[in-house]
Amino acid sequence: MRRIPLTAATALMLGGCSLLGPRCSDCIPPKTSASCYNTFQDKMVTKGTAKQCAARDLKQFYGKSCQPSKHFADGFQEAYVDLALGKIAAVPAVPPSKYWTAYYRSCEGVPAVQDWFAGYEAGLQTGADRGVSRFNRVANSWSAPTGPACATCGPGGG
Repeated sequence: MRRIPLTAATALMLGGCSLLGPRCSDCIPPKTSASCYNTFQDKMVTKGTAKQCAARDLKQFYGKSCQPSKHFADGFQEAYVDLALGKIAAVPAVPPSKYWTAYYRSCEGVPAVQDWFAGYEAGLQTGADRGVSRFNRVANSWSAPTGPACATCGPGGG
């Protein structure tokens, strides 16, 4: 049982975002050494890649001169993870449970919750543009493309 987490951790350390420029997706999970599908390992790799790519894209979204609030960044990252795991691409009705406490329900805490929602919405838009939602799709014969999946992928293109 100990082998699976070590394999997942190793795969996460390899990175996941393409440093060679855009391809089918700007954000590509690493290949794993597993010989068969492992739900736990795949979920760990998917979440880790989504988090890395969200952090990178958030830096590009804001630049160096302006830093988003921690709450905005948390919402942005959560949207990437949710897209990567195949969850519905919509802003949730309520924030994560950490925002349910009395402080965040007060007039002092409400702006932080609003920042989280704004970050989540921005993360949905950016993550969808970057192709993060493709992490949870398995190729099948019914959805085979009639041409190349994207212009820069495939033999000789990427």
